[in-house]
Order: sequence, then structure tokens, then C-alpha cells
Amino acid sequence: MLFSLAFQTNAQNKSNVKPLPPPVDVYICGFKLDGHSAAYLKNGMLVNIGDKESIVNAMTVVDDHVYATGMAHGAAVYWKDGQEVVLTGFPNHGEGFAITVFKNDVYVAGYERVSKDPNMFAGWTDEARLWKNGTKIPMVVSKGFHSGASCLAVDPSSGDVYVGGVDNNKTRYWKNGDLKQLNDQNKPVHPADLLISKNQMYVVGTTLSNTVPDYWQAAYWNNTQGTMVLSSQTPMEAKATAIVITGNDVYVAGYAGEKVVYWKNGIMTELADLPGFPEKYALAVAGADVYVMGRDKNGAKLWVNGKATVIANLWPMDMVAVLRGKNAQKPAATSAVVKTEPGAVVPALSPKQEADRILERNRYMPEITTTASGLQYQVLRKGTGPTPTASDKVNFSYHRTILVGKKNQGTSELIVAENRKVGELFPGLAEGLQLMPAGSRYQFIIPYHLNKFSVTPEYPAGAVITILEIELLAVLK
Repeated sequence: MLFSLAFQTNAQNKSNVKPLPPPVDVYICGFKLDGHSAAYLKNGMLVNIGDKESIVNAMTVVDDHVYATGMAHGAAVYWKDGQEVVLTGFPNHGEGFAITVFKNDVYVAGYERVSKDPNMFAGWTDEARLWKNGTKIPMVVSKGFHSGASCLAVDPSSGDVYVGGVDNNKTRYWKNGDLKQLNDQNKPVHPADLLISKNQMYVVGTTLSNTVPDYWQAAYWNNTQGTMVLSSQTPMEAKATAIVITGNDVYVAGYAGEKVVYWKNGIMTELADLPGFPEKYALAVAGADVYVMGRDKNGAKLWVNGKATVIANLWPMDMVAVLRGKNAQKPAATSAVVKTEPGAVVPALSPKQEADRILERNRYMPEITTTASGLQYQVLRKGTGPTPTASDKVNFSYHRTILVGKKNQGTSELIVAENRKVGELFPGLAEGLQLMPAGSRYQFIIPYHLNKFSVTPEYPAGAVITILEIELLAVLK
């Protein structure tokens, strides 16, 4: 369990990543920017494993066999040496986010969309899934509520399978399919990655600050020491996305403030300036060498002992480093996070698929809550006044941003609305206002079926996301 990393790739030509010297093979998985097809990179050589509309989220390498998981044409899949195994089929969409191999058995964790409506426009929920050799393993989930699995590990001594994720907007893990309360309830860690080392379970991710309201700190947890906050000295938000343990040393990758960083035994090393929105960062350790993969403000990079190499034509997702002759690696570090920004380079999906992907991945962000209707929101400031009902009138101000798929249609100036009856507003806005105490400021991410802009003729069906940053000024009884 010495190595882990995350990338994305495609095709069978060379990229600008220079091959690493032996005895370490570095694999990077993901998709090509010019074709959106699943691929991986081995020491600088791109190998295509999927056609268009496919993506690799995670990978592992065992005895020179390459295993990867992700999505192809809306279905959760995994590949072994390029051979695709479909895990979900129409109308049940899905995606794999983590993969590992134990005693020749292939385990994949992710989600499956379940609905009675074949068009998936109403009545659907996403359910956490664990597959073994392509077959679903029973998992306890809260029926009728969204859940999803984002990380995976197998205890080599017992064969117990651990999966981390969310269930009904609460951070959870599953042990052999049974739903468990995740770690220290006084300082819970929202999982981005997990591993088993020396009979200990480690969970890495974020935890809420004790001193700055609604701020997230990078942290990890294990079942003997509890929660270790890595960014307590950083007065800005931070997140950990991957963990590796070698001997007695604990390495963690992520970001803190405006920097891409990694920590070794709690000591932080800065690598580069953060891009416009946070991403997951992958990590590997080979002897004294530390590998970190992800994006800085200028694009995709691989850092080896702090020295950056550009990754061209790829959108990186996961990485594995293998020490030749020992096959030492940990399951791929995964996190399920997507935010969008104007001009961001994202997969070449249809506008509706892009919108669905944004909403799906937001559900795994610890700072974002998803309601049963699919409304998503983040608390920016919580007020202390009364909370309105559908029959109340309210005064509020807001900025509005419209996304059509990934494309930002623009953000409005500040708009002030006065004396509006909550129950007469469009569904996503009405639901959101009833969550806000007066004096609050929330950001709402409203999917197409809850917002009035999705029926605009010039926009593709199902592709519109409305983002409202609202301040609730007063509740008028």
C-alpha cells in the first residue's frame, strides 16, 4: 500500500509527460480533451480504452493488469486491460468512482440511478453501489434519499470491504455492505479517500472548523487516534483528497487556501497556485520520492518532489505508481467533486449530460446539501431570524447565474425582490427560501426540473442549471 494517484487520458500517441525512470511505472487515467474517450497513460504513452462519451475516474494495476472504472454512455463500467464490463444499463444510469482488486476479485464502488420513469425526469434517486466481479453486492441505503460511494478499500488481513460516501446527506461508510456511522461525531471527516494500513482504517477529507463558521479544514481520521486536522494553522478553506502511508509516515495531498499542497506527518509543502475551482489531487510515494497529480491555475500537472511537468491534452482524474517487481500500490484515491466556472475545460458531453454530471458530483461535496427533490444548497451565512413558510411574504436579494450544461450564460447584477409570496415562486426558489432563517445568505444550485428557465425554447431540454446566491432580508408575516 505504498502508492496512489489520479489522472485522465486517451489514445495511443505520446503526451508531454516525460517517462519516469525505472523502477517506477506511473499510470495516469482519465479522458482526452479532444475526444472525451476513456484512456490511461503509462510513463508518457497514451492507451485508449473507451470510445466517445466515456471517462475513467479511478484505476489500479495488479501484476501488470490495468483495471479502471468510470462511465461510458451514461452507464457505470469497469475495464480490465481495455475490455469493458457494464455495471448498469438503461434506464439506470451510473458511474464508478473507485476500484481495487483483492485475490483476483474486482471491486468497484460508485452509484446507480434508480427510477420508475424511463426518461429519468422525475422520481429518481441515486443509490450507493458496490460491485464484485460485475455483480451487485447488497448495501444498506436510505431508500428514497440520495446516496453514493466515492472511495473503497479491502482489509488485506480479513478481506473485509470498506466503502466511504454519503447517505441521505450524511457522511457514512459501509463495511461489507452494512451502513455505519462515520468516525468521531464531535469532529467528523467527510470522506474523499480511505485506506487500510496495519489493521487501521484511515479516512481523509474535510471537517468543519471549530473557529471559523462554515469553513472546511483538511483532515484525516483513524479508529485509534480520532481526527487529525492538517490545516489548523491555515485561516482559509482546505481539503484533503488522497492519503498514502509508508512505514510510520502519513502523506496527504489536497489544497489549502489558494495553494496546491501535500502534507507529510502534518508538515505542509506548497506546490502551486490553485485553479479557479478546487479539484481532487492524487498522491504517490516511491522511496523518498513524492508524486502529486492534479491541476494548478495553468493546467494539468505532475509534481515529482515539487518539480512540475505539464500534462497536455488530458483531464487528469487518477493515478497509480507501481514499483516494479513488488506491485506496491494502494487502491486509487477518489473524490467526487465538480464545480464549474466560466471557461473551464470540461468533458465534451451533451449539454444535458454536462448538467447531470455537475449535479451528480456536487452531491458528494461535503459543503453542499442535496434535498429529496434534487435542490442543492450551500450555507454561506446562517441568520438568526424566522424561517418563512409557503404562505409568508418575504423580501430578498440575489445574484442569478444560468448554466446551460457547462456554459455560463452570465451573472445578473444584484436584484432585490420585495413582498413576494413564497408559495407563488417557482419550485426550486420556493423550497430554498423555506430553508433560510432571515438574515441568511445561501447559494442554491437548482436543477432543470425545479427552475423556470429550463423551458426557455433556445435552451436544450434538461440542460439548464440556475445558481442563485440569495440573502433573505425579511419575513413578512
